[in-house]
Amino acid sequence: MREQASAIVVESVPRELTVGPTDLPEQLYSVLDPDALDSLFAGRENTADPVMFSHCGYDGTVTGGGDVILES
Repeated sequence: MREQASAIVVESVPRELTVGPTDLPEQLYSVLDPDALDSLFAGRENTADPVMFSHCGYDGTVTGGGDVILES
């Protein structure tokens, strides 16, 4: 994963809601520890198990390949 997993999530959720990252009604760190998420994927890009989370009304999945899948 080229970009840290937490950064991908921080960019993906506001893009879905069409707001800026600072305009979210709920901050990522209130539901997901960004450092722990990054540690899970560090050096294990394509072999890491997916991580699921709920944030701002979305159920999300972060894959080892760096994809974030959001479902409302």
